[in-house]
Amino acid sequence: MSLVCLASQKGAPGVTLTSLLLAAAWPNTPGRRKLLLEADPSGGSFALRYRLGLETSLITLAVAARAGLDDDKLAAHLQELPGGLPAIVAPDGPDQVQSALQASGAAIAAWMADRAEIDAIADLGRLTDTNLPLAHVATAVLMVARPEVEHLQPAARRMADLAEQGPRVGWILVGDRPHGPEEIQTTYGHPVVAVLPDDQRTARALTNGSMSARIMKSPLVRTATTVATDLAAWLQPEPVANESADDTATAVTDEVQPALAGGDQR
Repeated sequence: MSLVCLASQKGAPGVTLTSLLLAAAWPNTPGRRKLLLEADPSGGSFALRYRLGLETSLITLAVAARAGLDDDKLAAHLQELPGGLPAIVAPDGPDQVQSALQASGAAIAAWMADRAEIDAIADLGRLTDTNLPLAHVATAVLMVARPEVEHLQPAARRMADLAEQGPRVGWILVGDRPHGPEEIQTTYGHPVVAVLPDDQRTARALTNGSMSARIMKSPLVRTATTVATDLAAWLQPEPVANESADDTATAVTDEVQPALAGGDQR
């Protein structure tokens, strides 16, 4: 796997939080490196949340991409989130982000998708014409949605179009009611690759900065870390070692926990 995009089509099911959890808990594989890419046209969250500068960001990477990318250029524009997760952060201003995506977003995404040694998890937020070209060149696009018809139907239409472009598509459901994963998979024909607990209380606590032992051992966090390993196995031809619940909990403590000090639930 080289580039997996998380997105939504309607509502605010929690794409940003899900992207952060999955990227932080993504398996560390020898010879590969992982990163988180912010590509939400409504603006980024992480630079503002963690008080990071924008001297290196999606904006500066977009400028550099005009002359072509390489590993050194990518490294020069990465920042580390608390806990050590490498990220390409974006400013919170929609106009700046949209300009960068329109200028170089597709080129950045295509380069990442072609790099077998990079595992990039991209937070696209809501899919629009601005960030859709990134989804077209992705290895996989995972639609985050609540299992309600008004959220599923528009997302399914978009997934059908994306599947024709080449990326693998699948659902990440937030909750399993009123429609369960088997029903959704049968109805829309796309695999449900993960179901996260619809635990809005824990999600709010995480995005408000809570790092209590109870929160970090919650079903939402523990499920997200297990899902990261399962997704890596689904997307990669080579086997990914299964981790125990204790191992995934350690991954959360080391990388996810420090990175949850404040934020939003887009």
